[in-house]
Amino acid sequence: MSPSRESRTKPTVHDDFVRMLVLETDEQHPDDHEERGSFGDVFDTLFKNAGDQHDPPLGIETVNRFVVEDKKGGSVPKVEEMED
Repeated sequence: MSPSRESRTKPTVHDDFVRMLVLETDEQHPDDHEERGSFGDVFDTLFKNAGDQHDPPLGIETVNRFVVEDKKGGSVPKVEEMED
């Protein structure tokens, strides 16, 4: 599995936070990836900005997981297969 496809967590510094799971099912165009990062990175930035503007501030912890490894459609993991 390439580093860009590993499950990864982007923690927050806030005491109050929401954990968000992003199941990445594809890779975007390389130019977009270079400019904005992965789909998970885009969601992380969007929701962290919204959480920072919330009163009181609300942290967002994003867990990104690439779930489709093959060109045959792949599958979404079962809840039991997901880590905390």
